[in-house]
Amino acid sequence: MLISSCRFGRLGNRLALLSHLIAYGQETGRPVVDLAFGEYAAHFMGTVMSPYLVRFPARKDLFSYIPLPWKYLRQLLNRLQSPPPGWQIITGHEPVNNTCVMLEEVVHPQTKIVLIQGWYVRAHQSIRKHAQVVREYFTPLPQYQTNIEQLIRPLREKYDILVGLHIRATDYRLFLNGIYYLFPQGLAVDYGKDAQFIGSQNSSISYLFRRELSCGNRGICWVASLFWYGAHD
Repeated sequence: MLISSCRFGRLGNRLALLSHLIAYGQETGRPVVDLAFGEYAAHFMGTVMSPYLVRFPARKDLFSYIPLPWKYLRQLLNRLQSPPPGWQIITGHEPVNNTCVMLEEVVHPQTKIVLIQGWYVRAHQSIRKHAQVVREYFTPLPQYQTNIEQLIRPLREKYDILVGLHIRATDYRLFLNGIYYLFPQGLAVDYGKDAQFIGSQNSSISYLFRRELSCGNRGICWVASLFWYGAHD
C-alpha cells in the first residue's frame, strides 16, 4: 500500500503527486490512499465516489459516507520519523540536485506500506506506461467538461492554434508582496465578455479568459486559466 500524507501546495501539486502514485500503484499492484486530496475530491470521476478518503482503485464502501477526522491521522503520520516494521518512509520534500525521488528506484519490494511524507516524489516510468489510467481517474465531472467544451469548441473551429496559460493566483499574491497580483474579479472586469466561469462555486474556482491575436489566415487564440481557491487562499 502507498499512503500519502503530504498536504503541499494546492490542486496542481497534489494532483501531480497523486497521479504518479496511482501510476506506480497500477504498475506494482499496490493500492493508494491519499489523505490530503479530499478537498478536491468532488471534482473528478475517480475521487467523487469516496470524497472523505481518496483511494485508488476507486471504490465505494463505508468510508465513502462517513467523514472521519482523517486529518489527525495525516498529522500523526507526518510526525513519524522511524518506520514501523514492514513500513518504508519516503520524504522528498525538496529537489535534491534538481532531481526528485523516484519510486521505481527507492521502494523496497518487500515493504508492505510505503508512507509518502513529501511532495517531490515521482514515478516517471510508471506514469508513461499507465497515463491513460491516470487520465480516466482524473476525468472532470460532466458539468465541468460541458463548460470547458462550450468555450473551447468554437475556438477550435475558428483558430488553428490554442495556447493554454495557467495563472498561479496564490503564488502571485505572495510573491514580492503581490505586486503582480490581480483579483479574479478584476481580471473578469478587464476581459469583460471574454471571461467565462467554468469551475465550482463551492471550492476550486476556475475562470477561462481568451485573448485573440491575428496571425496568418486564422490566427492564434490564447486561453488563460485562472485557478482561484476561496476568498483569499
